[in-house]
Amino acid sequence: MSATSLEARLSEAMRCARTGQFGRAEQLALTVLADAPIDGCVQARAANLLGGIAFEQGRLHEAEERFELVLRQGRLIRDGELVARAANNLASIAHMRGKPQLAASLYQGALGVWRRLGHEAGVAQTCHNLALLAREGGAHERAAELAEEAVAAASRTSDVALQSLVRVGRAEAALALSDFAAAHANVECARRLARASGDWLGVADGRRAEARVALAEGRPGAALRAALAGYHRARRLGATHVATECAELAGQAAAQLRRHPNAERFYRLAHEGYLALGLPRGRSEPVPWLTALQPAGAASAGG
Repeated sequence: MSATSLEARLSEAMRCARTGQFGRAEQLALTVLADAPIDGCVQARAANLLGGIAFEQGRLHEAEERFELVLRQGRLIRDGELVARAANNLASIAHMRGKPQLAASLYQGALGVWRRLGHEAGVAQTCHNLALLAREGGAHERAAELAEEAVAAASRTSDVALQSLVRVGRAEAALALSDFAAAHANVECARRLARASGDWLGVADGRRAEARVALAEGRPGAALRAALAGYHRARRLGATHVATECAELAGQAAAQLRRHPNAERFYRLAHEGYLALGLPRGRSEPVPWLTALQPAGAASAGG
């Protein structure tokens, strides 16, 4: 199998994953994994993508095993980009499992590599994740600084889906500081960018962020509509994380509207989702971003 053919299949798998076609993406990536030379860069990138798909679908143990393999392979062949991708992705799993110190250490390691490589997309992704971690730890000013750095780095790439993602991060950083105008503006911008890029998972996540803003502003009706729209789209895509978070937000909104049977149903869906993810408590927070679903290439072109 020629290297060109493998690259073409891997690129198509990446495109499918980023547009929510996880079944097709997984099928293609598995064929690349089977056909690529053992211990090569292409095989490691395919494993990284498979880990990303497993993560999005809630199979955290499988994702962790894939990313650990990629980390070992990256170190073996001295590929800094692979090492940084795997470190970022393992950090995201630690983050989800409530291990902030381990997550911060892995994120910082990845960020150092991205900066040395001049890889703007990697810098944007990892700063975005560090901003989430800072905000969850109550360091809201630091979270806002990191969100700004993520937006600035993403703006220097051609990756529109990434630009959408970091706008969501900036919106939630603004929300933590009670800057509702900035939160609104960034959510709307994120949704436009996600639609323009065909990033339907990004559209679902934008609706989740919209629901959070509406709840913070005391508009439970608008929050419920946004959360349900995000939930249904994420469910269609098989994106367990985003669907679960939207269900929890829908439960909060329904409870504020005194629609108690609906609230109980949404909370039950959220509880089942978190248990399936191995996360027994609710988060109401966005999922850390993986570099697994980013195409490989020139640093200035989005990684």
